Amino acid sequence: MLKLTNISKTFNGRDYIISDFNYEFKPEKVVCLFGPSGCGKSTLLKMIAGIENPTSGKVEYNGKSICKFGMREYFSEICSYVPQKITLFSELTVKDYFKVVNNILPFQSDENFILDIQKSFQIDGLSDLSVNSLSGGQKQRLAIAIAMLGNKKIFLLDEPTAHLDKKLGMVVFDFFRLFIKDINGIAVVASHDEFIKDRSDNVIKLKVLY
Repeated sequence: MLKLTNISKTFNGRDYIISDFNYEFKPEKVVCLFGPSGCGKSTLLKMIAGIENPTSGKVEYNGKSICKFGMREYFSEICSYVPQKITLFSELTVKDYFKVVNNILPFQSDENFILDIQKSFQIDGLSDLSVNSLSGGQKQRLAIAIAMLGNKKIFLLDEPTAHLDKKLGMVVFDFFRLFIKDINGIAVVASHDEFIKDRSDNVIKLKVLY
């Protein structure tokens, strides 16, 4: 279980982005953080990822503060984080990129699972292209697919359909949602898209506080 207790985050030492946030994220559930720009969706994801520290409060996974995990352990074994701005740069082909990432993880995903993701995300035809040559939407699908490797348990997606048309976005998100249920995972998705909100198990509506 992923538990956030009394989480607050300020900037300029006074203005609150997040104030006294409490929530228990449970397995097999996709939770949507829904709200306008500036409401703290991305900030909340970054605090769960351990990239930013809360001003006050704590983030725990299975009763242990995420601060107690080493960053390498946390990201290689427990948590996948896909930011809103996708920064994938590699001369490797898509096929080789999958192989390299999968091989360095403590738990390697099955080849059939990888092929299934590639086909569902419609990136199976990109195998021989370099990662650098991909479009924004193709990189976004690749980043989400890569995040699903390695038998991790927490998945944090920031605006995962921002570069996708609605039809393809629904296909990607529906596959991801079923994946979360199959592996008993925890997913937190920041989005302002209505179809993401409607397809999530729970919705947390955030508002701008400053």
